[in-house]
Amino acid sequence: MTSPKQGSFYVPEEGAELESAKVTSYSGSRWTDKALINQSDSFETFYNLSNYGQRYDTLGDPFLVNIPRNMLSLGNNTVRLDTIAVDPENDEIIRGGSPDNRFYYTVNVPSSVGYGGLFNTSEKAREDAIQRLREELTLYGDEPIVDLNSSEIEPTESVLTDQPRIWGPANVRLVLWK
Repeated sequence: MTSPKQGSFYVPEEGAELESAKVTSYSGSRWTDKALINQSDSFETFYNLSNYGQRYDTLGDPFLVNIPRNMLSLGNNTVRLDTIAVDPENDEIIRGGSPDNRFYYTVNVPSSVGYGGLFNTSEKAREDAIQRLREELTLYGDEPIVDLNSSEIEPTESVLTDQPRIWGPANVRLVLWK
């Protein structure tokens, strides 16, 4: 999040499907009070702790708050996250937010590549496929939008054998004219 109360995340508009998103609140001694998302140039509330009771000290503080999928969009998503505390000396309500709040979102993108060239080893073929997959997933900038070393990537491979090659002895007829 770019400020203690508001931040944005971008989902590529081409070739991506936004699956889910959540915001995590590092509220410390405060409670996560409200979470809002920008919808058609106005902010709509998707989480309000007071809906569950007025005594926050008995409710606990949520660490992760899911953003409803129907409120998410491709492109820019701006979220506000408010925290609240009560000053024990004068019962004054203190609002704010943390610069450590974060977004977590899952995006489905095209994630396969076709057959490549012929390689002497399966390791070289795998390296080629990973490189082509990196190029496929580089939707903006110079870096892929996913970590291809992630344990969530499960490479599968098909080994093709008996590929025709030109090799061995050949009959060549050379005719010279004088």
